[in-house]
Amino acid sequence: MGEFNKMCIALVFVCLPLGCAEPLQETQQIRCASPDGQILYFGPYDEEIWNGYLVQLDDFSRANFFPKGTCSKVLA
Repeated sequence: MGEFNKMCIALVFVCLPLGCAEPLQETQQIRCASPDGQILYFGPYDEEIWNGYLVQLDDFSRANFFPKGTCSKVLA
């Protein structure tokens, strides 16, 4: 029974610090290109809808729409 207690204590000391660390946040971005390969947009998106992505560059412009067929998700 002593070995079991030692193993539990060791797990607590190893797992506790790992569990307290904040998880890394991966930013979901998209890369959109025209059929000839010209990059139309690369960066974060505001909303994913069923047939594409909405991207609003600032508070004063209206959102741009990029169809899913021209975009691919990229982790940054």
